[in-house]
Amino acid sequence: MKVANDDVLCNTNYDDEGRLDKFSSALLIVLNNDASLMKLTGYRVIVFRILENHHFYLASFDMEKLAISIIDNMHASESFIEFSDNSDFFKKTTPYKVKDVFIKYLRSVNHPKCLEFELVIPKRLEIEWATIGNIVDCGVFAMRHMETWFGETDIKWDSGFPLEHTQKV
Repeated sequence: MKVANDDVLCNTNYDDEGRLDKFSSALLIVLNNDASLMKLTGYRVIVFRILENHHFYLASFDMEKLAISIIDNMHASESFIEFSDNSDFFKKTTPYKVKDVFIKYLRSVNHPKCLEFELVIPKRLEIEWATIGNIVDCGVFAMRHMETWFGETDIKWDSGFPLEHTQKV
């Protein structure tokens, strides 16, 4: 789900039903028009790439461990990603908007985990290779994170990135 100012998450012309329709249509394309996969019951981890304010990061839904992880290459002290829920969809921050739309989708397909995910709070993963002062390589980090993230804890996760800041420059 792409996040931008003209996108379904930010456009006030979409209501819950409109966002759900857009999500379902996009998901069907991602699944190569295989409607039999739309219930998402065969997936252990589902990852959404987010583009917000010219910055890529990921929202990961671990369907087995019931976790929502926000994966960002920027160190928490520099990241602009905020975590705030609200009953008004447009007052939610992006991680909660993604959660909202995804849970509504899970509910629409009667996914067995939809009720459990309603209680899950999105959390930022603290990664050892987080960057400081690097605002241009987020796309590279997001791609590598998508290749190597399997829902393990950040302690077990080997992204292949060096831990030393100078080696990433």
